[in-house]
Amino acid sequence: MMAKMTVNKAKWVDKVEVFKKWGRSEEHMLVAFKKHPHCMMNSREKIDAVFSFWVEVLGYSSLEIVKYPVIFQMSLPKRIVPRSLVLRFLDKEGLRKKGASYGSPLLRTENVFLKKFVYGFEKHSSQLLKIYEKSMNQGNTTDQEKLASLKKNMVFRWWLCMEVSGDVFQWLLWTEKLAISGWFEEEDGFAMLVVVW
Repeated sequence: MMAKMTVNKAKWVDKVEVFKKWGRSEEHMLVAFKKHPHCMMNSREKIDAVFSFWVEVLGYSSLEIVKYPVIFQMSLPKRIVPRSLVLRFLDKEGLRKKGASYGSPLLRTENVFLKKFVYGFEKHSSQLLKIYEKSMNQGNTTDQEKLASLKKNMVFRWWLCMEVSGDVFQWLLWTEKLAISGWFEEEDGFAMLVVVW
């Protein structure tokens, strides 16, 4: 498996510790890995940031991410945050069934998500669309500010920036929890990650 080959033992143990920090066991991590092997190719920081947003900000169970580990691959500012805020509004208004999944709506295409969770609630659709778009725009502003800062400080090597997919690059710009220097400790390991993305 490409994911297992890319993640060395020390980094694997680090990621197990992140799962444990959020109340999950190594067995939970293995379940997530079996369902979606690439989820373990994310940095420790991204896994922690996704858990942090999911549990501390939204108040959702960390077990839900284990059920849908592809969530770790998703962009926080472009997918997880906007959609989760829409779902939270719907819950607050009592418009979703109790115990409805928070993970499965994130898996849907944007058109299907908007149709079902925004336009599907005609009375609230303009407010839901506003929540969704505002969240997306805030992500863009943050990205632009981070990019300006990174360019100024010359953090990235040009060839690495050209190799990274848009979603990964957006993640690097958005999160404040990412220790940028950690990405470059093992250039070969990072290069392998880039190939898989």
